[in-house]
Amino acid sequence: MRQFKLSAAVLIAMILASCGGGSDVPDKPKFTAQVSFGDSLSDVGSYRVATIASASGEGQFTINAASSVQATTPTNWTEMTSIKLGLGMPCAALTGGFGVTPTSHAGCFGYGEGGSQVSGAGYGQTGPGGPMTVPVVTQMDNYISSAVNNVFSGNEIVYVMAGANDVFVQASTVVDGPTEVAARGGDVASSG
Repeated sequence: MRQFKLSAAVLIAMILASCGGGSDVPDKPKFTAQVSFGDSLSDVGSYRVATIASASGEGQFTINAASSVQATTPTNWTEMTSIKLGLGMPCAALTGGFGVTPTSHAGCFGYGEGGSQVSGAGYGQTGPGGPMTVPVVTQMDNYISSAVNNVFSGNEIVYVMAGANDVFVQASTVVDGPTEVAARGGDVASSG
């Protein structure tokens, strides 16, 4: 019996050695860039313009930490994922708004802008002195038109987080509905 166990152990060792002993787990993917599209939740500083920078703000629509914090500490999910992937802090592809002419930044792939809708003008857009609110579909077109051969390379990781401002716009039309009924003298409670 002892001889059978020894023979079985040698046979199993030979089988494992012939398989190479490797793993079926693929290597961790390596990305050359992170490209993000969206609204304020993806904004990495599209409103970093002179007036905001002079007040030590970083120009992110939702988070305005001090510049000293912004340079070293991620403050939103796009920055955190980029750092985790070893790609460094992302930068805004387009900065401007609030009366400042928009400026494109080569090598920057953070297209998200506070107030942007998927394809509409932008939630709460206040005209030339307000935010840029470039629609997400236009953000994507802008990236594609600047990419080599006008296509994604396949080496970038791409995130899209959008739609919240579209919901806000639709919700405001629902809220406005009962108000209009009440103004005409209708019964708001029964207008359903």
